[in-house]
Amino acid sequence: MAYFSADQVPAAVQASLEILQNLRVLRASELENSPLRVLYSGIGLHEGEVIEGTIDSSFKKDYTILGDTVNVASRIEASTRTSNYLFAYSADVQRQLARLGCTSPHEHELGAFVPRGKKKGTVLYTIDNEDTRKPLEASNLNDYILEYLAQISTPEHWTRSNELIQSSGDPIQSNFCSLRCINLYCRLLNYFRSD
Repeated sequence: MAYFSADQVPAAVQASLEILQNLRVLRASELENSPLRVLYSGIGLHEGEVIEGTIDSSFKKDYTILGDTVNVASRIEASTRTSNYLFAYSADVQRQLARLGCTSPHEHELGAFVPRGKKKGTVLYTIDNEDTRKPLEASNLNDYILEYLAQISTPEHWTRSNELIQSSGDPIQSNFCSLRCINLYCRLLNYFRSD
């Protein structure tokens, strides 16, 4: 979760787009059968009042934000799982962008959205570009990732991946990369199977 003030809404949109661009570059730069090739993230933005501050006890101290705005942003992010886009923002964000003169010619209306547990809805928008659009084969991201992980989960795949990683010549880096890929694979598999 990230927090931006109302006057920083353009920066929030730009940060979101840069995150998605970096993820696309990461996916494209990974080995052919790497689980990182299906690393996607949805991003949802909403604008409104929040409660911010430090919550602490004798054991732990956290700086956080709370409130309805945070909950709605979370619901908007969750809506990207079933949308054709990885990025969505509310009409409140869109109005703030317009007020600041920062609308995009690539802005696209996604339609009406009523967050779970709410009676009043909003209209969702996105910026339509190659970073925010899901690939056609990934319109149902859960199925796409599960299918991909099933394809790369063969013993031959892990043997070949280990050979490529080990050939880097750095044993510590090689072992770290192997563990990172296996850990990510297991976490992805558990997450998408539990849905």
